[in-house]
Amino acid sequence: MEIKILEAAWILPITAPPIKNAGVLIAGAHIEAIAKSEKLPAILAGKNCVRHNYGQAIIVPGFINLHTHLEYTILQSLSVEGGLLAWLPRLMDVTAGWSQRDRLDSIQQGIKEVIAAGTTFIVDNSYDGASVRAIAQAGLRGLVGLELFGVDQSLSDRQWQRWQERLEKELEDQVVKQARKERRLDITVAPHAPYTVCPALWQQAQQWAKVNDQIVLTHLAESAAEKKWFDAAECELTQFLIEAFGRIDPDFGNSYKEKLIWKEGSKSPVEHLHKHGLLENNLLAAHAVHVNDQDIDLLKANTVAIAHCPRSNARLDCGRVPLGKLLKSGLRVGLGTDSKASNDDLDLLAEARFAINWHKEQEPALEMEPRQIIERLTIKAAACLNREHDLGSLAPGKLADIAVFALSEDKNWSESNDDPYDLLLQGRVKLQALFVNGAEIEVFN
Repeated sequence: MEIKILEAAWILPITAPPIKNAGVLIAGAHIEAIAKSEKLPAILAGKNCVRHNYGQAIIVPGFINLHTHLEYTILQSLSVEGGLLAWLPRLMDVTAGWSQRDRLDSIQQGIKEVIAAGTTFIVDNSYDGASVRAIAQAGLRGLVGLELFGVDQSLSDRQWQRWQERLEKELEDQVVKQARKERRLDITVAPHAPYTVCPALWQQAQQWAKVNDQIVLTHLAESAAEKKWFDAAECELTQFLIEAFGRIDPDFGNSYKEKLIWKEGSKSPVEHLHKHGLLENNLLAAHAVHVNDQDIDLLKANTVAIAHCPRSNARLDCGRVPLGKLLKSGLRVGLGTDSKASNDDLDLLAEARFAINWHKEQEPALEMEPRQIIERLTIKAAACLNREHDLGSLAPGKLADIAVFALSEDKNWSESNDDPYDLLLQGRVKLQALFVNGAEIEVFN
């Protein structure tokens, strides 16, 4: 078994105080010990190991990006004018003519960017599954949700069968099989949103996830139009659905009222999912912008986890998550970047800095210290995936998913700041090395 020792000026275990001038001992895929540098010789006596001393650097658990769409990485120039419901048709129009090579090129660019940002775990919503093999091949850890669509309850069985056929196709790939064997990769189901997936189809997805002990991924309460649609008979979301599903079924516009009868009787997207028994502790919901106090109570009662994507929410004019209320309720909340079609980059530290500034404007009393926000990228993000037992912090026995960030060459700046969380968050760092399961990943800077 290969033994590595990673040393740096700072170690951030996350669930324990920072350690200055220390090292992390890795044995195989796991962390064996963490110790001050002066104690390492005694610990390493008689052991054959490879030592990496990164000097003025911070060693931290690899970041966990809770919501991405890697296949849209090259679409940063896509116009967001008009908000979410104007942007979605543009996204569909642009990608409709893509070849498989186009999708793979976009995904591979996205993978390079998340690696450069210190991310070791990607939660990716994939339209056609193209990111599954790419993530596995890159050596990263990933949870890929194969997206599911379907509003016609009479077609639920057929649509669910097609989804299962897509899953089986992905599972046949040898690279994917090896990544799953190494416990680096899982494939799950991602019902797109409450307005694009009928309850009957979603219930089949939920049952599959329970049997297979998987997280369910979705978009929830992202826009004001979504909330309005559940609370009213007609709104702009209706026209979007007629256009979107009309691309597949030309008669959809004439029959949509019968096909969408299931939406009646709910006042919000959250209440709709609750009414149909679809709020569960294995649900990871992206966005959750338009939620009221009753919605938050329902989310908390069912221990739903939230992937907060502040920059995407801002760019698509979706609104501001009531973050203070979510955190006060005790809900599990982590951060995601969403795709570059609605963001500047896939950098979680940049997402964290934006989150602090944006939410402080609205909630000046909100507690978001550097340590607290870094937790949202690590241990609290791991908790959103029910993985805090083996990921999200540096401790003996945990998986060795580790990022090493070199500090600014401006020694006066870095040496005058004794808060390594602040040093990391301020952005004056550069990824130096990345490890998943103890194996070093090629870094792209």
